[in-house]
Amino acid sequence: MRAAADAEGRIVAVDAHTLCDRGAYGVFPHGHLLEALGTPLMIPGPYRVPKYRARARTVATNKCPSGAYRGVGLPVASFVHERLMDMLAGEINLGRAEIRRRNLLTAEELPTTTKTSQRYDSGDYPRALEAVLEAISYRGFAKEQAAARGQWRLLGLGLCCYVEYTGINQFVFHRRGMVEV
Repeated sequence: MRAAADAEGRIVAVDAHTLCDRGAYGVFPHGHLLEALGTPLMIPGPYRVPKYRARARTVATNKCPSGAYRGVGLPVASFVHERLMDMLAGEINLGRAEIRRRNLLTAEELPTTTKTSQRYDSGDYPRALEAVLEAISYRGFAKEQAAARGQWRLLGLGLCCYVEYTGINQFVFHRRGMVEV
């Protein structure tokens, strides 16, 4: 994945290339397509991404076959966009929470349709982030971490903002080449 951002850390463009290992064969009729379709759709996640380009490939390997599972492609997409946020924060010397604040879609921007045609109908992602930061005492974490290190304990803290598509309708399945019988 490659991304461009402005000087304040706001995402301008994302370019993603997804390569999916489906194992020896995919489960018929669409096992070989699910991750290659789902991952690029959700890489933007709950973030504002004005320009987006994605490519996806599925390859057969000598590994065990794979099939549908809960949230196919979504955990990978979340890892990708959250890693992007952390790397961007480090690149411009900005806090990990602040970079997310600057890029999360706001309640006022919803409903919206993403560059990948995902419709986000409602939510308040920045408010949810603030609630979590408050609940985990984010501002005091550095002191807690330093105190733990003095006791030979290591503490880490990860941040992740996640959104998942639901209510898939027949048009999605038709676009995937599936037909009613």
